[in-house]
Amino acid sequence: MSFLIRLQNGPSGLLAVTDHPDRSVLVFELDIQVSSLVVTDTHSLKTSFSTPLEDCRPCTIDPSRAIAAVTLFQGLVHIFTFARESGKGKGKVHISQQFDCR
Repeated sequence: MSFLIRLQNGPSGLLAVTDHPDRSVLVFELDIQVSSLVVTDTHSLKTSFSTPLEDCRPCTIDPSRAIAAVTLFQGLVHIFTFARESGKGKGKVHISQQFDCR
């Protein structure tokens, strides 16, 4: 499942949630120089103590496209906020904060 990440200070990114076998969140951005998507950040959602959810929508993103809630396990929600790296060049979209809610 994938969602658009929109930040005010540059191009948008793409959030992908993988389910099996490695549950994770991937952040992509289009690299115009090579005309392809590149992974700019990842976060593993593996846990050893929760039961995986079946047949549900694993992610929702707020209307501003800068915050996402991901739930792949019963009783556990991951909240992600996104930002653009500062420094040289345009800066890549990345996960700026991550919270686990149990």
